Amino acid sequence: MPAGYSPLANAEVAFISADGTQLGLADAPTDACGTFSGALPSGTTQVRATSAGFRDVVTDIAVFQSGDPSKNVASTISDTATYTIGSIQKVDDDTIAFTITDDQSNKAVLGIPNSAFTATVNSNSANMTTTSAAITAEKASVVMTLDASGSMNTRVYTDPDSGQRFRRLQLASIAAHTFLDLKNTEDEVAAVVFDGTESFIDQGAIDSLFSLTDQNDNPVSHAYPADGFSNQSKDLRFTVDAYNEYAVWWGRSSSTDALHADTPNYKQVGSNPWGGSTAFYDSINTGVEKLAPRSNLRKFIIAMTDGNDNRSQINEDEAITLAKTNNMAVYTIGFGSGSDETSLQKIAAETGGTYFRAESTDITAAYQSIQTNITYQYLGDLDTSLGDKFLVEIALNHNGITVSRELNTL
Repeated sequence: MPAGYSPLANAEVAFISADGTQLGLADAPTDACGTFSGALPSGTTQVRATSAGFRDVVTDIAVFQSGDPSKNVASTISDTATYTIGSIQKVDDDTIAFTITDDQSNKAVLGIPNSAFTATVNSNSANMTTTSAAITAEKASVVMTLDASGSMNTRVYTDPDSGQRFRRLQLASIAAHTFLDLKNTEDEVAAVVFDGTESFIDQGAIDSLFSLTDQNDNPVSHAYPADGFSNQSKDLRFTVDAYNEYAVWWGRSSSTDALHADTPNYKQVGSNPWGGSTAFYDSINTGVEKLAPRSNLRKFIIAMTDGNDNRSQINEDEAITLAKTNNMAVYTIGFGSGSDETSLQKIAAETGGTYFRAESTDITAAYQSIQTNITYQYLGDLDTSLGDKFLVEIALNHNGITVSRELNTL
């Protein structure tokens, strides 16, 4: 079961032919884990699973015939939800990557058959075959940009059981750790922490920003990826905890948040280096610069802020152009009512990402949804070359719902 999903139990599973005829049923409804078994009738091309409260799961039989259990997965959505295209980006000259999500959970929908998709390139119909494995074969490179401006210290949530009051900064740290918990093990991640300036976290930044000691006050150095990127979540835990000035190692009376188990038990000497104004667009620019030379073809920026940009050297349109030119989808998160929702929506829409609005603890759900969008993209192989400048549109017609989305670099 993919992380973040629940099994579809007690669903009736039917085997379907190419003309839509039901050829037979599985031995029994799906079990508590959502699995089923049965003899496959001759002529079966698709599987349909039906369960009250959900739209039917309809997928090609090949999805369940892979030798890799992690790929034998299909999912569905609530019968009150609709489909959306959560991301769309160029992978190479004849491959487009996109994610199908629902408008309630914003999580990726898995196993939709190739026949449900159509594509156009520069307004001309294009043949497209899709890969719908549960985990996309193409590795991804991701940069998280984390807002550390002064307004992130605003208290926005009180735990009803403990009474502890949480600031946005603390909740964002929890959400970033959750993203690292769930990411695909082959995907590499790096981080930009920003206030009025941007800090791309690599070995040089660690050495210059932090003064560390052990518990006996002996100076120590922390080994970090030299280029800032790692596919090992444990490497990034240091950054996420250092970002949170309320983590215990800062040594203040208000610093009570426990460190992640993978974060060394250091002491931080001095004060947290961030807390000024907001250079949000510049943080995207830094993400683009660091992602551009990475060898992975799928590249993403997750850009989170709680305010309006008031310090960047570039503007919104320049940030969009930089991301589009480099085929990078930008997911934006507006944390609280002070964020510039119009700008965040525009950046996500024009670069092929999705905008999320969060108020308090729901920021964790936003990062979880983005994680599924990255891990479970469809790869569409086109019979038409895209070139550097293109208009591509992907359309989905499935379960009686039709949606489409375009990516325009013309």
